[in-house]
Amino acid sequence: MNFRKIIAIGMILLAILIVGAVSASDNVTCDNITVSDENIGIEEVPLDESPLDEPPLEKEVTANEGSGNSDKLGNASDEVSITDFRIYAPESLSIEGLNDMDSLIYVHHIPVDGTLKVWLDGKLMFSKKVVVKEDENDVDVSASGWGLTKNKHYSVIAKYAMANKEIELANYKLYVYEEDDEPIVDVYGVLMYAYADDQLGIVNPPTKYLDGTVTVYVDGKKVYGKKFKASQKIKTLSIKTSDIGKGYEFKSYKVKIIYKTSKKTYSAQKMVKFMPSLDYPLTMSVGENQNILLKARPGASGTLKIYSILDSEKFAPDDKDVIYVKKDKIAEVSISNGVASFSLAKLPKGTYRYIVEYSAGKSTGIEKICIDVKENADGYSAYVTPSQRFEGEKFKVKFTSPKAKFSADVFIDNVFYKSFKVKSGLNKLAISKLKAGKHEVRVIYDWGNVYFSKTFKITVKPTKLILKKVKVNKSAKKLKLTATLKMGGKKVKGKQLTFKFKGKAFTAKTNKKGIAKVTIKKSVLQKLKVGGKVKYQVAYGTKLAKRSVKVRG
Repeated sequence: MNFRKIIAIGMILLAILIVGAVSASDNVTCDNITVSDENIGIEEVPLDESPLDEPPLEKEVTANEGSGNSDKLGNASDEVSITDFRIYAPESLSIEGLNDMDSLIYVHHIPVDGTLKVWLDGKLMFSKKVVVKEDENDVDVSASGWGLTKNKHYSVIAKYAMANKEIELANYKLYVYEEDDEPIVDVYGVLMYAYADDQLGIVNPPTKYLDGTVTVYVDGKKVYGKKFKASQKIKTLSIKTSDIGKGYEFKSYKVKIIYKTSKKTYSAQKMVKFMPSLDYPLTMSVGENQNILLKARPGASGTLKIYSILDSEKFAPDDKDVIYVKKDKIAEVSISNGVASFSLAKLPKGTYRYIVEYSAGKSTGIEKICIDVKENADGYSAYVTPSQRFEGEKFKVKFTSPKAKFSADVFIDNVFYKSFKVKSGLNKLAISKLKAGKHEVRVIYDWGNVYFSKTFKITVKPTKLILKKVKVNKSAKKLKLTATLKMGGKKVKGKQLTFKFKGKAFTAKTNKKGIAKVTIKKSVLQKLKVGGKVKYQVAYGTKLAKRSVKVRG
């Protein structure tokens, strides 16, 4: 992946990085550097990735994680190998999961047309022809209804047949077990990136669903609470750092998650150290404008310093390890309100390594970063149109490639958005559901020796959609639904709105006052249940307004 989120250790952070580029030897890139901690003199706290307790033996077979190291993929099936598929094939599944249609095998990023087949104990149980299309190159195989029983092993074989050959994707023993009817409550890790929307904890309700309440306490103070009913059948409740508020210092807190049902109370707690985050691009193209972003506690202030490292004759002859030793201070920047960003622009081709230090009060942190700047390949281009839209409207990413090969990735504000399969010529991808404000869209195509990356700035203007409250009577002759649309604070004429009432859709255009109306007929109202609730909504593109109302007699 072309972006890596690197998290700092300080309480306040976020600052700008001025890049005075000190390029290393041309034959050394970030990919073949192993960082040594010698001579830095600052101890780093190792990350503890505490995994969620899961059933044993579950694994993911990931042949190609999109790292850009494979250059085999193409339209011809003779160019395809097992390394071009991504396969999820758990070696154990609960009988409850099978009945809930959990994946037996999940194959994604299928490269070429073909047929996926799955055998269970030698019997062909699944066969599906796959025609690879944009955003439709995944196949999820469920064993629901296959007659599997608990506490038993099964032989599973999956193959993918193409025009002139067949590849075996999986061949393993599957164990089907019965879940304990106990929930899972867990607090993740001992280090938490509080301002990067990190995963704080998780609650898996029991398989026999019960009404329950989840509460989170930080140092004894309640910061989160959620109720849910058995009818919702929530499989997993994820709790993120964004759910528990802001203002956390760079220190350790006692985090406790309590899950209470009508039968029993379950809990988990850990000491968690909250830290800020430092984001930067692992790769970028010559001339591309990218940002380094530091996020810390809102209100925090301090300084951020950037140093170049000693010249790169400091390579071990065999393993090419780089010793990060401070050389010259490139910049010293103030941290304001816990946030800082710096634009990386117009860097020549090369590999850039820096030591980044930041501090606020008694809190300090250090990171060693490496950025590869590459030339964009000839024949590739990208752009986003238009540069401005209103909420609810779509942007178009357009990418031109001389070959039909592999897939390109789109990131929005440094977060992965979607991949699309690349065909020869012009490729298009729609972007929707963006909130009002300024955003960055980045298109990356990185496969083998072919690299292309470009970043675009877009603006989303505010849209206000107001759905009027109504009284719904089953005996009424008709019902009118009314909505008002404002774009950029102004009422807009001629925009089509789509209303939905009890699952049925109705459309109408706004008048000069920005108002649109539709009529629900008596025949629809007569089917409503008195005392029950009916939902209705209106939409302008992806912008929604929803309401519900109790039905009267």
